[in-house]
Amino acid sequence: SEMVNELYVGPQRIATHYAILLDACAKVGDIQRGEHWLEKMRSMEVMPSVLCYTSLVNSCAVAGNPSRAEYWFGQMTGASVSPN
Repeated sequence: SEMVNELYVGPQRIATHYAILLDACAKVGDIQRGEHWLEKMRSMEVMPSVLCYTSLVNSCAVAGNPSRAEYWFGQMTGASVSPN
């Protein structure tokens, strides 16, 4: 029906919403919350974009955790997402 079509949110739109959440986490250095949202994306089978991974890496940098930033950079490249 038309109502169902209007309510449908495609994967790209969902990924954009998650990217906004991850960017907010990055600004305050909230690694744990950022990781939660990225894992939530994965569980919904929504492919995290380079912006999502970069935001999580930045969150680690803001929090002063370079080893975790390296971990997420490796996760990004392991998922065949090219860094920008």
